[in-house]
Amino acid sequence: MFGLNRMWCRADSLFIKITVCIAILFFSPEIKASAQAKSEFARRKAEILIEKGLAARKSGKLELAVQAFQEASEVFPSNFSSLVQLAETYRQVGMHPQAYSVLQGIPISSLPPVGQSSVYLMSFEIQMAISTPESAAKALLEAVKVYPLNQSAVIRLEYLQRCFNLNLKKIDTDLAIYNLEILSLKDTFLGMLLELEKLNLLRSMDYAYSLSEKLEHSISVAEQSSEKQSSIFNFPLCLLIMYFPLAVSNGMMLAWLIFGSILLVLYLRRYVNKGTFAADVFFIAGSSLLMYSVKEFSVRNFCLAILQTDYYFADPIWITPLVLLSSNIIFIALFILVPLIQFLPPVLRTQRREIYSLWFFSTFLCLLISVFQSRMGIYSWLGWNFAAFFICIVSSCFVPIGRYFAFFLGSFFGRSIEIDEPGVEDRTGLGDAWMLEARAGKALEKEDFNRSIEIAKAVFVFQPKYNLPNLWRTYIRTLLEMENFSEAEREIKEYLIAFHHPPFQEEGQVLWALYKSLTGDHESAYTIVESISPAVANYFSPENRAVLMLVIARFFIFSRNPIQANIELRKANDFSTMSLNKIIIITELCSLECSLERPEKIAETGKMGNLIAGGPKTESYCKMIDSMVFELQGKREDALLAAENAVKLCATNSRAKYWLGFLFIRAGQKNKAEDLLETIPNESEESRKLLQDLTEKK
Repeated sequence: MFGLNRMWCRADSLFIKITVCIAILFFSPEIKASAQAKSEFARRKAEILIEKGLAARKSGKLELAVQAFQEASEVFPSNFSSLVQLAETYRQVGMHPQAYSVLQGIPISSLPPVGQSSVYLMSFEIQMAISTPESAAKALLEAVKVYPLNQSAVIRLEYLQRCFNLNLKKIDTDLAIYNLEILSLKDTFLGMLLELEKLNLLRSMDYAYSLSEKLEHSISVAEQSSEKQSSIFNFPLCLLIMYFPLAVSNGMMLAWLIFGSILLVLYLRRYVNKGTFAADVFFIAGSSLLMYSVKEFSVRNFCLAILQTDYYFADPIWITPLVLLSSNIIFIALFILVPLIQFLPPVLRTQRREIYSLWFFSTFLCLLISVFQSRMGIYSWLGWNFAAFFICIVSSCFVPIGRYFAFFLGSFFGRSIEIDEPGVEDRTGLGDAWMLEARAGKALEKEDFNRSIEIAKAVFVFQPKYNLPNLWRTYIRTLLEMENFSEAEREIKEYLIAFHHPPFQEEGQVLWALYKSLTGDHESAYTIVESISPAVANYFSPENRAVLMLVIARFFIFSRNPIQANIELRKANDFSTMSLNKIIIITELCSLECSLERPEKIAETGKMGNLIAGGPKTESYCKMIDSMVFELQGKREDALLAAENAVKLCATNSRAKYWLGFLFIRAGQKNKAEDLLETIPNESEESRKLLQDLTEKK
């Protein structure tokens, strides 16, 4: 019985096995088809997720891109492109450790040679940001080993070896066999630098042509233009010359700098005669030393920056490379612009030292701009900006326009900046002439008339008057204050012939009206004032407006209209800020009050004059006002003494001389009045008035 049971058990087991085998044979095609369908579905879903992630990354939605790539790698782990794209996304947002960790999870050996080389190349780009160049170079070396035809890896490895002197395996691939059309913009640029370092000019020119075309295309794409956008800096020859200092070795760089500096100096000596040999030597030595020092500091920074996939010019490592490139561009610009100097009039041609100073100033200005736009710690940023700004300010003082700007700021803040004495030929460029122009104006305000005349005449020897209209008007006004009426008349007429357009024409007419008023032709003066367009007069300076109102008031006094004259004089006093103009206006007011015999008003107005601080002519007018006050108060002796002091203080104050002569006549001292008449210019109104008083009294 027991044996029978065992037999049945065996039969059952055999039956089950046979049934299972038949079922497997019958259903296996369907099971296999189902597994394939699931795998295809997962692959297709992963591809859709990768496309979604790429679209999100392109639109800047990096978080959605990361989620899509992570989900794609989970759905279909066999598709390593999702991991590659995930690493690339991490790299773009600056998460380099995470990107490197993702790449480490890719089984590189299971990829084809092209894929392995691409992964190693991406690993190099990430390690350049988080590790040393030596570690990054190992990844490049692996990329070249597994796929020697990876042109990008070969070019970058050779460039890395040359920049950092790495002892790696020598690359036997010739760069000349590369297809330049398929190289990226960066690889083409690196290839050009490598060929330049070898001084292979023909091959480097090929790279420069290819680089120029790709730059034009990239600019047109950025500007969404269908036409290629060209620039002078994109020309192949310009690219070679511009980047030559960054490519060659230090010894070749020094030779290039010395040769270029000497060539520029010889070039300048042909077109610019003004200059010294010492300035030439200083420029050759200074520019070569400066650019060589910048080259030493910029090579490693430039290599690190250009080999990284993402780089920004705001990164501090770009400061020295940008300064080196800028100084080289300024060199090229000087070679282009210097011949244009010969088309300038001789009086406007600059000096060689000013051109040398312009190069230094421009270079330091590029340094300031590079430091200002860089992103670094706030204290480092402030320190570097202050140092660069200080160097820029110092260098600008050797440039004509820079000296004038420093002079202008110093004058604005009440600080006098000394400049060389006028009259020296090599110190009369336009920048120095502008400073001397301002100095002459200051001398006029301080009533140092001889100094103002001296400066103007010295400048006009080497600069035409029409180049400096402000200085010309200052010179004319000084002549009027010195009562040199014949010379002033000649200069005014010459000025009005030289300038026919506003506001220079009208500003000359103001001086012409003042001249007519001082010489007693009040009707002509008033006619000139009335001819000035009100639209132009609105843009006059306060001093010019005050002079216009003074001329009008003197006309009303002449026309015996004291009320209107008083109104115009008080309006002029409100406008004027120059001490000499104010005291002249107040003197006219006091004279008007004196003629009306109003002692209270003249005393009140006289106090206003005593508050004005000025030069000797202002003090002379103040003494004259005191004399008028004493005269109305009946203090004849005090009035005469004050009038004598007024004449002693300023020998060119005809108004004070007339008043003293008038007092002499009233005191019966006609001889003294006649002697005083001889010292007054014949053209002045006071001369005729005093002569008339002497005649009437006789």
